[in-house]
Amino acid sequence: WTEESFGDVEILIDSKVPAAAAEALPGLVVRGPSVPPVVLGPANGTWQRRVITVRQGAVKVLDGSGTLLAETSLPADAPARGPIGIRTSGPSESQFANIFVRELK
Repeated sequence: WTEESFGDVEILIDSKVPAAAAEALPGLVVRGPSVPPVVLGPANGTWQRRVITVRQGAVKVLDGSGTLLAETSLPADAPARGPIGIRTSGPSESQFANIFVRELK
């Protein structure tokens, strides 16, 4: 988890998820542990870049070329600010690199 809390934010993250992890994909959690994770996939064993934008409760996930992969909303009771963390389900050989966080004004 980050030491700092964030509100509206843009996160760039590279992840490599082994195919064996297809049942337990890792996720990026924004605004604290009570918020469901944004899934980082696919589980194909190659490096994937994701750009995740959280603005006023709306969440967009883009791939490295700017293609929209997912669009969702945070739960209505999600806090306005909170830490960012990576959540995995069980043992995982997933790898993460180049994690950049930029707070949006």
